[in-house]
Amino acid sequence: TQSTWDWQYADPYETEVQCVPELSEQSTNTERVVLAARGQLHIEGGWPKEIDVGEEEHKVRYRKKAEKEDVYVASTKALVSEADVFIKQNNAIDIYEDYFHDAELPAMFSADPPSVKTLTVFGDPSGSKSRTPVALSWTPADGKKLAIAYCNLNTPIPSASAAELAVGDPVRSYVWDINNPNSPDMALEPPSPLTTLQYNPKEAYTIVGGTANGLICHFDVRHKTTPWGTSDVASSHQHVVHDVRWLQNKPTEFMSVSTDGAIFFWDTKKLTEPIDSIYLKPKGAFADDSDSGMFGGLVIDYSPIIGGTSKFMVGTEQGAALTCSRRGKTPFDRVTGVYRGHHGPIYAVERNFHCPKFFLTVGDWRAQLWMEDMRMPIVSSKYHSAYLTDALWHPLRPGVFFTAKLDGSLDAWDLLYKQNAPLLSVQVSDVGLQCMKPHPNGQLIAAGSTQSATHLLELSPYLYEPQRDEKTLVTAVLEREAAREKVLLQRAKELKNRMRNEEMEEETTFPQPSAAYFNAITHDYISALEDAGVDTVHVLKDKVALQTMCQTSGNATPQPGGVRVTPRDAHAVPTSPGSPPGAR
Repeated sequence: TQSTWDWQYADPYETEVQCVPELSEQSTNTERVVLAARGQLHIEGGWPKEIDVGEEEHKVRYRKKAEKEDVYVASTKALVSEADVFIKQNNAIDIYEDYFHDAELPAMFSADPPSVKTLTVFGDPSGSKSRTPVALSWTPADGKKLAIAYCNLNTPIPSASAAELAVGDPVRSYVWDINNPNSPDMALEPPSPLTTLQYNPKEAYTIVGGTANGLICHFDVRHKTTPWGTSDVASSHQHVVHDVRWLQNKPTEFMSVSTDGAIFFWDTKKLTEPIDSIYLKPKGAFADDSDSGMFGGLVIDYSPIIGGTSKFMVGTEQGAALTCSRRGKTPFDRVTGVYRGHHGPIYAVERNFHCPKFFLTVGDWRAQLWMEDMRMPIVSSKYHSAYLTDALWHPLRPGVFFTAKLDGSLDAWDLLYKQNAPLLSVQVSDVGLQCMKPHPNGQLIAAGSTQSATHLLELSPYLYEPQRDEKTLVTAVLEREAAREKVLLQRAKELKNRMRNEEMEEETTFPQPSAAYFNAITHDYISALEDAGVDTVHVLKDKVALQTMCQTSGNATPQPGGVRVTPRDAHAVPTSPGSPPGAR
């Protein structure tokens, strides 16, 4: 049989088939882990309810009663037998044995190269991108928390009232826990943005800060975030407070400096007015024509190692570092020294912790090392392409210091390695660095950038582990540079004195003419007489005879009046100085 199919004719068409399985791409972000600090308090426990833990006699009586029971002896024997096995194992193999405790590798040849890496970044919780971390302070001793002062450097300086700030301009500063960079530990709420702050080295719960409108604020972080005390407007600074430092003699006293030229000393017990003051206006041998007014203070270095608790240094916006003392009779007589060496404001001045007679300054495009006895720097860095904004000595290594620049880089210097260039340069941020502060243990550095971020940097062991005899070697290097500078200054002084003496001799003495000079003048004079038709002296027949007489007489100078000339047809003969006029 033949089946009939109903075929349907259609036009040809093309289709594409992909042999590879089709896949879809998706992305997701993991949930951020929010850390929270929790504490646990361990107290004495395990006693029966009838025993008062606070009464030592009750506990002693209960112990004696328990020791007399038969169960106590049996339990003690069972515990001793179990512990005896582990004690024998520990005596057989000491898992904590140090095989190379006597072998010390020289620290100069550290296996790890010097390096700096970023651990975390603390942002501005207010959300503002225009505020800059202008001051940093670690909690003393442990350094678990970091206080950061934020301020907008591009806005005009506000007045004493916080209500006159721009609408929405935040004024809060924050305290961070370095183990929790996601949220601040607490906020500080001053009446005006803080421009500087510092923890009390003897009381970790006390913070003092200076504001942009010249006020001083005292915070007690145990009670509240607002200031515990604030200075009066009339007795405060007239300009921005740039730095504060706690004093060592009393835990409640501190000092502040401002660009109004005043240093005020305060007591937290009474902030209504300062207890003492110093005005930055050099006098006497330290003043010059440029010191027409006050010096504006920017930074304080307070080191009680030199000069006790009354001596400190101040970096000024005029490019000079001043040494001050509270022992002066009047506030204007307490500037004891001036060190000039920068073309712009000094943003950092700090003494070496281990060699305190040497100090470091940073201003314009250079960093300079000074010795207290000299008025010229003993070591100067080259002129960098970017402005230098801060510098600090390492707290553990005498020969290592760090500088921050406006291009966002951080330079590490090692004086034992080389003095003319940094040991290491690290690009920390794409924007400029504003301030730095080292951790008390020397392993970390906090660096604030100009766009609300504070970078927590970790140093390699080479940069924080002290080297063998480093203090002695660094002192020798700095003493050598100081001696070299003294020799150069003495040489320059000698050359200057020699040039001054030569100039004085030229002004007081006249040059004596030589015999050749007189011969030439005589020859020209006789030639002029002959050309004029005047008869010369009979004794000197001609020019040759005169020249012969001058040559035979050596360097003798003709005496005045020794030759007399008469007109034509007259006779002239030599006369002696004692002859009467007209004698022949």
